Amino acid sequence: MNNIPLNIEQFEGVIKKFLLIAAKIRRLAPATVKAYERDLSWLYDQLLFDSKRQDDFKFFTPSMFSSYVALMKKKQFSSRTISRRISSWRVFFDWLCEKGEAETGISLEFNPLKSIRPPRSGQLLPKALSVDEAVKFVSSFKPDLSDWLLVRDKSIFELIYSSGLRVSEVVSLNLSRGAFNKGWVDLEGGFTEVYGKRACRRRVPVGKQAIKALKIWLKARNFLVDTHKINKDESALFTNRNGGRLTSRGIERRFQLHSKVSFGGQSVHPHMLRHSFASHVLQSSGDLRAVQELLGHSKISSTQIYTKLDFQHLSHAYDLAHPRAFKKNKSDNSSDR
Repeated sequence: MNNIPLNIEQFEGVIKKFLLIAAKIRRLAPATVKAYERDLSWLYDQLLFDSKRQDDFKFFTPSMFSSYVALMKKKQFSSRTISRRISSWRVFFDWLCEKGEAETGISLEFNPLKSIRPPRSGQLLPKALSVDEAVKFVSSFKPDLSDWLLVRDKSIFELIYSSGLRVSEVVSLNLSRGAFNKGWVDLEGGFTEVYGKRACRRRVPVGKQAIKALKIWLKARNFLVDTHKINKDESALFTNRNGGRLTSRGIERRFQLHSKVSFGGQSVHPHMLRHSFASHVLQSSGDLRAVQELLGHSKISSTQIYTKLDFQHLSHAYDLAHPRAFKKNKSDNSSDR
């Protein structure tokens, strides 16, 4: 049994050390580290509350975490949030079991999250645009070099749809190869190398329209360097108004803006273009393994959800085209003969 008197101040320091190791040594993506921080902060706050309320609060037990899961359900947290928190806590306590005594002086005999199962939830299908909608969105504006923000935005939109990149991968792109954990684009070779989740590197093709848009952006970027709006030593491929590296939130804001202005108000977010890329490649090729490699999924199960999107596409085509389609004939008042 994990029989540990809980020194809450000590535990806060342990969490900070874990996050530092996750970022600096394990080199996890900043978004992953941030998610760990949020989930462990919630746990810390709950432990702080319980330690003040209960004098004999000493154990990291499965029942303790079961009560926290029940509390989250009572507060109507989504199944996805609860599952993510359980996963984050499990990773943290795995580290504490393996390295904790040497790193922090805390010794655990077992991971109390091992027997805790996340709640079951229906798998939500990712939202994807049709081919026509995706092309319309990325082609909805044709900026000239004088409007560098639009030039930059178009190159980002084209790149995400062309190569199925995550936003975190886009903002990590550098002008050239070299820096660890930073990707780059080879315009001559027609590919990009990116570092995805778990710092896994992959190479993805870049289409000709994206290459064309990127070349225009590089011309605009060079002009910004020449006019001292971007520091000549800045390595980021995509920069913001202040000349620094563009952030994920910055890209999301630009998607929101262009959705309202150029796409009839329909909400389009960056991951929707990634979903559209995956769905359209699968529709054309039928090669699930290839889509898995292109997306950088470690498990085929993460990619299989796109087969459901593909079936939706086929089902819709059937309903429109087949003379005996159920949906097409639902309103048909003629009797069967």
